[in-house]
Amino acid sequence: MTICLACLVDEKTIVLAADKMVSVNLPNIKFERGASKLSILANRFALASAGDALIPTEIINGAIAGIAESNTVAQAAKALKSAYVSERDRLVEELLLRPSGFTLEDIRDRQGKFRPEVLLQALQQVQNFRFDSVLLLAGVDESGAHLYTIHPPGNLRCFDALGYIAIGSGEHHALQTFITSNFDLPMSLNRAVLTAYEAKRRSEKATGVGPLTDMMVMRRDKIVKFTDAQLQQLDSVYAERVKSETDWLAKFEKADLKIL
Repeated sequence: MTICLACLVDEKTIVLAADKMVSVNLPNIKFERGASKLSILANRFALASAGDALIPTEIINGAIAGIAESNTVAQAAKALKSAYVSERDRLVEELLLRPSGFTLEDIRDRQGKFRPEVLLQALQQVQNFRFDSVLLLAGVDESGAHLYTIHPPGNLRCFDALGYIAIGSGEHHALQTFITSNFDLPMSLNRAVLTAYEAKRRSEKATGVGPLTDMMVMRRDKIVKFTDAQLQQLDSVYAERVKSETDWLAKFEKADLKIL
């Protein structure tokens, strides 16, 4: 899998981070590459994805017109959700139903024409279909900064109230970092960036998360990608954080806690 995360800094600023691990289910292979997994849509929105790297391309192609016409992040999220559901339906028909002579229209509108056991089997196939793609959309509009995710089979959720979100196999490690750091709004840009970087690095403990890091900061009028030099600086700060924890443990490792 992967890790992609985003956090709000204040009402007009968002920080995003991701690894560069690519997964493709043809067959199941994983590798790192130099290209960014943080995509800019219509010069106003940022998209990241976890799961099969081939699926988001088709979703974006189906949503790009609606996203370009969107005046708000919520409208862009709804356009993305519509394309997400359409792509899932297309793959369900192509891979599961048509080889057996069914279509989604058959299941939805002509249920009375099939034997119950045949219909039940088809419904179970649709419900159990693995659509391996989760999307994270971030953007800033006139109302402020917003975070959305789309999970199978097309569930759209807004995470503005929480202020941060992560997707992929490293999401639990990343979210725990935000929680233990007492992440709350508003905060300084430096602290938000450092916390996001730490969340990404700690998520590397999870299977499938790569060591390469990609980050950006976005506002309504500007999207800035981090340079290699800036990422190296963050890595130095993070190394100090890890060393301080190690030193703290070493200090008390031989302390007499009078346990036994």
